[in-house]
Amino acid sequence: MTGLIDTHTHLQLREFNRDREAVLERAWRAGLEAVVVLGVDAASSEAAIALARANPRAYAAVGCHPHDAARLNADGWRRLRELTRRPGVVAVGEIGLDFYRNLSPREDQVRVLEQELALAIELRLPVAVHCREAQEEMYPILERWSETARPLFGEGRPLGVMHYFSGDLELARRYVEMGFLISIHASVTYPG
Repeated sequence: MTGLIDTHTHLQLREFNRDREAVLERAWRAGLEAVVVLGVDAASSEAAIALARANPRAYAAVGCHPHDAARLNADGWRRLRELTRRPGVVAVGEIGLDFYRNLSPREDQVRVLEQELALAIELRLPVAVHCREAQEEMYPILERWSETARPLFGEGRPLGVMHYFSGDLELARRYVEMGFLISIHASVTYPG
């Protein structure tokens, strides 16, 4: 693929039940070549896989969003692991840390993130990372992870996408040097 790819959609969510096909058709007409549909928990990850199976230009990512980290129990983790092995899954995500809302305790967020990063290494899959107001904690975690991932992924292959990136330009450059892509999040349109 050489065209534009939207690396972060949640088109599997019920908000799109009435117009999902129209949204996809507009995306294709606008020039998108593909979309990646990210899960935020096991159920939405399974729905992302189903959407990818139904549309040859959609791909799935499986993950547990940091907001849901406290609710991820052993059964949920087993289910997520199983889902990552399904056809059409191209990444582990949406994963990360969100210390802005803190809907899960920080220690749960870090624990789940580290489990998901280990899974990404095991499967040689890139990651879709949500990092909001947690740069000080996130950077060393991803720096350590990238030291293991980079040799396994191969030269020039991105390690993942920093999706909800709330850092500055210097930090963005450091992530790029590490092997990540930086997405332009809608938060750039927020006042302030």
